[in-house]
Amino acid sequence: MASDGDPLDGGVMQQLALTYRDSADRLGVSESTVKRLVRDGRLPAVDILGSRRIRARDLNAFVESLATANRGAA
Repeated sequence: MASDGDPLDGGVMQQLALTYRDSADRLGVSESTVKRLVRDGRLPAVDILGSRRIRARDLNAFVESLATANRGAA
């Protein structure tokens, strides 16, 4: 059993950092939307050896922030 924050899930390595395309696929939006979110500072990106990536935990936090904002608007 994996503990919180453990990158191993049942012995299978989870992807810790995602490309813009992978992030877009997970969100169900276009890659340009992800780029815009990063550019606007709404979604953090990190540089890994010259490649920009979205940390999976940042993508999850972004989605959670939308859910919280939507609950407050209802």
